Amino acid sequence: MTRMGSAVLCCALLTLVPGSPARSADHKQRLEEIRREIEQREARARAYAEEAEGHFQELDAIDRELSETRRSVRRLRQRQQTAEQELEEARAGLAEVTPVLERTRTDLKTRLIALYKFGSTGGIFALYSARDFQAFARRQHGLAQVLERDTSLFRRHLVARNAFVERRDRQQQLMSEIRAARREIGARQERMRRSSVERHNLMSMLRTRSDSELRRAEELRRAARRLEQALERMPSGFTPAAGEGLRPGAVPWPVEGRIRNGFGPQVDPEFGTRIRRTGIEIAAAAGAPVRAVASGRVLFAGWF
Repeated sequence: MTRMGSAVLCCALLTLVPGSPARSADHKQRLEEIRREIEQREARARAYAEEAEGHFQELDAIDRELSETRRSVRRLRQRQQTAEQELEEARAGLAEVTPVLERTRTDLKTRLIALYKFGSTGGIFALYSARDFQAFARRQHGLAQVLERDTSLFRRHLVARNAFVERRDRQQQLMSEIRAARREIGARQERMRRSSVERHNLMSMLRTRSDSELRRAEELRRAARRLEQALERMPSGFTPAAGEGLRPGAVPWPVEGRIRNGFGPQVDPEFGTRIRRTGIEIAAAAGAPVRAVASGRVLFAGWF
């Protein structure tokens, strides 16, 4: 535990005879705390992994939906291309029928004027004012031909007008379909893109948390092994030392430095576990001499 020219002296590990049973019990208690912390972190890691797996299944469903959306987009684009081709044909057809309709309207206008003049001059009565049957037949035949041509003209106008209206409406419909297809394509792609990004980010976060918990659990395992080894090196029994022992407040510092950690419940800065310290940690310069705080026999010395 030496970093940047400084060292931390763990006083609890330079154990004098009178404190050995308490120190062993403290180590065992901390070992149990570490083991519980390992179980908790592994459980959280499994929970994160299971949650990530659940989102992975959702992401798989989104990917399938995205694939279907891509196919739909291709179909929509094909429909858009077809609609654009039909639109060009509709425009061409509209361009063809427009002059026909205009000519028919001109001819119809001329005929309506002629019919008006014919009626205003008593034209129909001329049929009955014929001198003889032959004159009547000729006039009737002539009027029949005029009526037939007018009927044909009106029919052509109706056909041309219907064709114009049909192509115009078809053009407007195709333009609406094309705009709707473009909007649908954009909306589907954006919706699927957002869903995919959200799921990927969530899965990445959960996997990161799971990996972090597993790393912390592995660090705790190594710490637990070191603590178990320390407990194994401790003597199983001891002979109580004679004398008055150490008087509170009168124990000299074993090394010149500053207190890094004190007594009581704390959160371990290295492992993040909640622990109860029964000693202090003193940070000292590297190479600083370490002295015994009293006469006695060292039962255990080591780092944890």
